[in-house]
Amino acid sequence: VRLNEDPSLNGSVTHVVRTGNTRIGAGNDCELRVWGLGVKASHCAVNVRVAPLDRSLDGSAVRNSARLVVPNPSEAAVFVNGEKVDELNGVELSHGDRICVGLNSGVAFRYDDPASV
Repeated sequence: VRLNEDPSLNGSVTHVVRTGNTRIGAGNDCELRVWGLGVKASHCAVNVRVAPLDRSLDGSAVRNSARLVVPNPSEAAVFVNGEKVDELNGVELSHGDRICVGLNSGVAFRYDDPASV
């Protein structure tokens, strides 16, 4: 979902992030192409791992997991829930997390885990 502070500019663009690696950036080789101030050709990536359909040993449901990775955090601004991602190994995403890409946060998304909807 693309978010904007001005409600009249809010749009609902849905991009389904598939299992595996989805690259986000302005480059032609990115699966999710976005443009904005400070958005690099290959800005960041979301890696989704799907949990097996069976349950864990204690009987609880096994959840999918998604990790947002920023290859070069000193050059590519990415924020999750307002916190800058500085870790080279990225951050684990949770259902409802807000991801802002670029310098002015003009490109914003919400991560929705299908298992949580």
